[in-house]
Amino acid sequence: MKNLNNILTFIRLKIHYRHRKVFFNKLFKQEDPYKTQNRDFEQAKLSSILEVIKDRQYENALEIGCGEGFLTVQLLKYCKNVIGMDIAQTAIQRAKKQCKEESIVFKCGNIVDYTPDKIFNLIVAVDVCYYLAQEHSWRHIEEEFSKWVDWLDVKGRIVLLNCFNEKSHPKDWLGKHIME
Repeated sequence: MKNLNNILTFIRLKIHYRHRKVFFNKLFKQEDPYKTQNRDFEQAKLSSILEVIKDRQYENALEIGCGEGFLTVQLLKYCKNVIGMDIAQTAIQRAKKQCKEESIVFKCGNIVDYTPDKIFNLIVAVDVCYYLAQEHSWRHIEEEFSKWVDWLDVKGRIVLLNCFNEKSHPKDWLGKHIME
C-alpha cells in the first residue's frame, strides 16, 4: 500500500509541475512580468540578497528560479561562475538573449529533477520555496532542501528569500505557516 501511495504522489507531483511549467511559460511571454526592473519592492529583494552574500567571493553559484536573469547577472559581482535555472523556457530564452556573459550558464528545467555536475559555494532561491510544497506538506520542501545541502561545499551558503503577507496569501496554508 505504501508503494502505491508513493506512485500516486509521484504522479500528482509530475502533474503539478507540468501545470507550473505551463503557467510560468505563459507568464514570461510578457517581458519582466514582475516588473523587477521598475518596482522598488523587487529591487529591494535583489539588494537584500546581495547584502547577505557580499562578505565573500564564491567559485560556483546556483540561482534557482532565475527568471530572466536580473539577479543572476548581479551575482557575478561576488561569484566566478553562476548557473541560473528556471522552469520557464520563455524566461531562459530571454535571459540568454539579454546576458552574454561567459561565466553565466542559463538552464531550463525543474530543480526537483536537477542533478548538478559540480559543488556549489552558493545557492540562491528567491520566491521559489512555496512552489516546492505540495499536498500541504513540508515533506517535499525538506526533501528538496536536503538535496541542496548535499550540493554545497562544506563552507557553502544557501540564501532563501520568500515574501508572504496576510493580504497576498490570506488562504495560502504555507504562507500562513511561514508567517507564524
